[in-house]
Amino acid sequence: TQDVQKVGEYECGAWGYGKGAARGPWDHSNTQIAVQALRAAANADVKVKTELFARTLAHYRAVRRTDGSWSYSENMDKMGRRPTPAMTPAAAASWLLCRSTVAGKTAPEIAKSDAEYKDAVAFIEKSFPLPPREEDAQGHGHGGLYDLYSLERAMMLGVGTELGAAGVE
Repeated sequence: TQDVQKVGEYECGAWGYGKGAARGPWDHSNTQIAVQALRAAANADVKVKTELFARTLAHYRAVRRTDGSWSYSENMDKMGRRPTPAMTPAAAASWLLCRSTVAGKTAPEIAKSDAEYKDAVAFIEKSFPLPPREEDAQGHGHGGLYDLYSLERAMMLGVGTELGAAGVE
């Protein structure tokens, strides 16, 4: 049987689309969903190896930008593209889930003192208010809903975290 915990995981600890030769680059959208699902499974008493969260944590540490942000994918990093408004909160939420799992603490406990999470929140504050989102060339457009979903995950996990300086309403 296949280890369902590793389906889609790259050696670096991130996730992405496709299999084998058709495999695309890792991306933090797939990675956040995988981390959330694995943490939910662990919360439901499914045995999930802590090493998996440690590997993903190492990935996030390795690709984090000096301004506290994370980009969407390795291709975006290679092209020098700016991080999207959704990916830093998505990565910050995943960072908290991985850190709390590895440390055996709650996400809010980690959020209070974790420098990487605080740097991400500072970056998020600078990114708001969000500009209106237009459809891209493929007709994809979500009006910023994905951005807000990712922000909700990061702030919910970091209970007590405020975006005061941004004046978020």
